[in-house]
Amino acid sequence: MTFPSSSGGDDVKLRELESSIGSGSNNTGIACFSSVEDLLKSCATKLKTRLHTSRQRLKLAQPTFHAKLKTSRKEYDMNSSAIREKV
Repeated sequence: MTFPSSSGGDDVKLRELESSIGSGSNNTGIACFSSVEDLLKSCATKLKTRLHTSRQRLKLAQPTFHAKLKTSRKEYDMNSSAIREKV
């Protein structure tokens, strides 16, 4: 893959750009990627991991939510019954 240079018609190779930027990670803690494809793969992997984690949390929270909802429905039914008896 090549990019046109700003100084004329010469092509600057991607490898030269990579060497000027660096690869892996630099000492600032910011990751540098050797290609756009590597960057996109890394982003996709992170998003898949976050999605999986969110789904797992939702599955764990779901029974608790349903139990609270069931309790709330029972309380609502009891309160509405008590109100109906008073009226």
